[in-house]
Amino acid sequence: MIRRLHIFVAIVFSIIGYSQQITGIVIEADSELPIPGATVLLKEKSTGTNTDFDGKFTLNNVSEGDIIIISSIGFMSK
Repeated sequence: MIRRLHIFVAIVFSIIGYSQQITGIVIEADSELPIPGATVLLKEKSTGTNTDFDGKFTLNNVSEGDIIIISSIGFMSK
């Protein structure tokens, strides 16, 4: 059974040049538990990161209109 994941993204903008930073937490939809090791990628860019043990992540150099893809084994990508 494929579980759904929810993404709680607390958007934090830091204006350093034209770059923005996004931080957030990836959690499971049903249990609301964090998902460690999930992959967080910017679509059409070669930028990405993984969530830490608490499901937290930070992405740098995010532009307005960028699409974030989050995936983890056993879950549907979102």
